[in-house]
Amino acid sequence: MPRVETFGASTAGVATGNEVFSLSDGAKLLVTSVVDVDRTGRVYGNVAIEPDHLVSPADAEAVAVQWVRANGCG
Repeated sequence: MPRVETFGASTAGVATGNEVFSLSDGAKLLVTSVVDVDRTGRVYGNVAIEPDHLVSPADAEAVAVQWVRANGCG
């Protein structure tokens, strides 16, 4: 998407779409069924997603507001 930017820290890099299947012997099977995909279509799986602007979470909002103002978006 044009004019879309992300701010903050990298993701943890863990798969978030898991399903649990109960087996006949009582065991459980955990299957990763979803992987992360960014807006460009890049598939990440178990790899961290980097933001466009890597900043501390505490500073992310202020940096984002500054970027919006500097780029004529607000």
